[in-house]
Amino acid sequence: MLPELEEALKDPDAKVRGTAALAIGEYIPKIHETPSFAAVPFVQQRCAQAVDAVMEVLSKDLDPQVRDTAALALGSIRYERVIEPLRRALNDRHEGVRTTAKFALDNIRKKGTRA
Repeated sequence: MLPELEEALKDPDAKVRGTAALAIGEYIPKIHETPSFAAVPFVQQRCAQAVDAVMEVLSKDLDPQVRDTAALALGSIRYERVIEPLRRALNDRHEGVRTTAKFALDNIRKKGTRA
């Protein structure tokens, strides 16, 4: 599932890219809740690759709504390494992205990071 969502992040349609980012943001936290997550390195690797892809969308996508959605997804994922890209997004040229990045960082501060 994650490889297909990562591929959808490259779709020419902004709605598809945004939906894929949201789906990754919902899916990864659920994977972390499974008892076998820590015992399966391959799953951890796939999650890390998907997070990398969403971070790239946040920093490079031309559509501000897609970047906004990527920030929201990263705030749900809550990996420690998403904090710096979210901090950089606080300087995005679009107010909505800045606002969502702040919300995402506040969510991480409130709930803590995932390992």
